[in-house]
Amino acid sequence: MLLLHGRDPIPAVLALIYVIGCVAALFVWFSGPGGWQGALLAVFALDWAAGIVANAALSTRAYYAELPVWVSVLFVAIHVFEVPILWWLVGGTDLFGWMLLLLTIKAAVFVCGQTEMRGRKQ
Repeated sequence: MLLLHGRDPIPAVLALIYVIGCVAALFVWFSGPGGWQGALLAVFALDWAAGIVANAALSTRAYYAELPVWVSVLFVAIHVFEVPILWWLVGGTDLFGWMLLLLTIKAAVFVCGQTEMRGRKQ
């Protein structure tokens, strides 16, 4: 759980992380292609939507700022490599656009948070 929330997350923030993630997953499940593709897309939606909130939380930002920079680079790289999988699953649809927006916001919030936290250390 440390990788997802950092140290000592606020319980209300934890609840918000999971509520937002579950709402996104349900939305994608019911509006997506169904089957295993829909299940995979729902997991992505859960991760990306919940990650937006988690990456904005102080506990997560502080935790990742304590780690070497290569961990942050790896985090972003993993999510960049999810884009071709997303395209393969639902490329060219409205769902692709919405999910790509979620992923982009998640990465942007993470990068901004890390830039801020690492800048404060100097």
